[in-house]
Amino acid sequence: EAVPSGYTQKKDSDPQTVTNVRSGNVDSSVVFYKVWDESGNTAYRPKQNTFAEKYLTLKRSVNGATEPVTGVEPMISVDGTNQNRWVIDYGTTLPKYDANGKAYTYTLTESTVENYTTNNATVGVDETITNKLNVGKLKITKELSGISESETTDEFVVEIKRGNEVVQTVTLKKGAMDATLTLPIGTYTV
Repeated sequence: EAVPSGYTQKKDSDPQTVTNVRSGNVDSSVVFYKVWDESGNTAYRPKQNTFAEKYLTLKRSVNGATEPVTGVEPMISVDGTNQNRWVIDYGTTLPKYDANGKAYTYTLTESTVENYTTNNATVGVDETITNKLNVGKLKITKELSGISESETTDEFVVEIKRGNEVVQTVTLKKGAMDATLTLPIGTYTV
């Protein structure tokens, strides 16, 4: 018997039973979207080329059973001119059906990204995960003791560190008594 297009033949141990089972790959690319809500502060965003390996897990489910999909890496690209929106494309090589001909449902799960809050850590195909940078304000005030501002030409250079890493440097020049910085929420040393 000829096997119809889009099916494979499955034979039971009983040679009289032959079943045609749906088979093949997905019809179109398995695509998800990623939006970064950072108000222009991209310094804390993970690198695009290592993002999938560190934070993403592709899963497939059928009949209530879910399993991770291994051995496939997505192509991550910027969506047109919007640098804050990424396209995460797993292509068309993923199977559409399980061994019994039941259609898979694909989802993408993102683990916690440091300094960000995620609106939805698991999404379906063509859906978007949005990460918002958690920020706060840090105010640095220069106060001169025993000397007036007009008596000095000195500037103060202040390093803001998170652990051992300098995350920002602020220069307070003559006439500038303070600076307010927007930084991800965390512990800093000035």
